[in-house]
Amino acid sequence: MRSLYDTGPVKDGFPQGPVEENFDRREGRVTDVELTVVAGTFVARSGKEAELAAVLARYVVLTRAVTGCRNVDLMTSASEPGRFLMVEKWDDPEAQTAHLNGEIMVTMATEATNLLTGPPDLDLYDAISAYDLE
Repeated sequence: MRSLYDTGPVKDGFPQGPVEENFDRREGRVTDVELTVVAGTFVARSGKEAELAAVLARYVVLTRAVTGCRNVDLMTSASEPGRFLMVEKWDDPEAQTAHLNGEIMVTMATEATNLLTGPPDLDLYDAISAYDLE
């Protein structure tokens, strides 16, 4: 059984799991992978940085286990204390929308509301692969 954080397939150069069907052996790269990407910036109230970080970190761990979630990354700004960036990658818009209306998202939003300076800045993105630019 592979760990959720097994980096062996990446190091070995052959993807395993859902993207395997999109791996072009002749070109040695993944092709035709569509993603729905959501990015959000969250700014903590002064003195609430650690509490917000805990709420967002819990959300990330729970969201990574949701069907259709490819990955969620949480970062903190190196230049502005208390500013967090979250990037979510989903298989398709339907999976992302279902999650948006789900319990994990609602719980995070409820817990984070009083820790934020204002509403998070959320946006949808289209993924552009380096291969798309060839």
